Amino acid sequence: MFGLMVNLWVIEIGTICNEKQIHFHCDAVQGVGKLHIDAQDLNVDTLSVSAHKFYGPKGIGCLYIKDLNKINPLLHGGSQEKGLRSGTENVSGIVGFGVAAKNALRNKEENLNKINGLRNLFLKGLSENLVDWQINGNRSVPSTLSISFSGVRGEALAFALDQLGVCVSVASACSSSSSKLSHVLVSMGKSKEEIRSTIRVSIGKQNTSEEITTAIQAISSTVNKLRSFSNTFRTVKANASGKY
Repeated sequence: MFGLMVNLWVIEIGTICNEKQIHFHCDAVQGVGKLHIDAQDLNVDTLSVSAHKFYGPKGIGCLYIKDLNKINPLLHGGSQEKGLRSGTENVSGIVGFGVAAKNALRNKEENLNKINGLRNLFLKGLSENLVDWQINGNRSVPSTLSISFSGVRGEALAFALDQLGVCVSVASACSSSSSKLSHVLVSMGKSKEEIRSTIRVSIGKQNTSEEITTAIQAISSTVNKLRSFSNTFRTVKANASGKY
């Protein structure tokens, strides 16, 4: 949900759900460590977080529950997790989560400043080297970009970039195994062609300006090469210039 910054929407939805006595769960995995998130301010009933999104260990997360009395346990037999989930806790994962969360909070501004700088460098480079591309969504966390390149299939672009040592994805990891069009982009009014030409670019605190420059060069050259084979792109450009 927080790949695009929808804090105000979350607050509004939470208020409506609260008035109608509807349980409201918020997936905040993409936002923690990148945005200011207060579960009480958001007016949610439950909120989920995953450590690997802020450089913690994989396989560990947490669930904020506003009212424990409204949640029934899925597993019975033990008192772990306040009686909601029996079974031995992942102690090492919990410790790793805690350390990562502390570091994410302490270094959030520094990390965001660096990531914002790399993001701006990346977008400036694309603007100088490519035409006919757009960012999907006008507000997003600085570390994640959803970009459509007209006349290019996202899968072909991602595969070609992988051969050049640049890793991007055609969808979020949780839905990349599905061949269906992204319901998020559909709800944003994107056309089938725009959705199929979309890749996701992620930038982290460990990336460097040199890596960003390499990515710009690889994406620009690959997009132009793929477009040279694209009848769709040539037709669109010809129509735009009035040749047909």
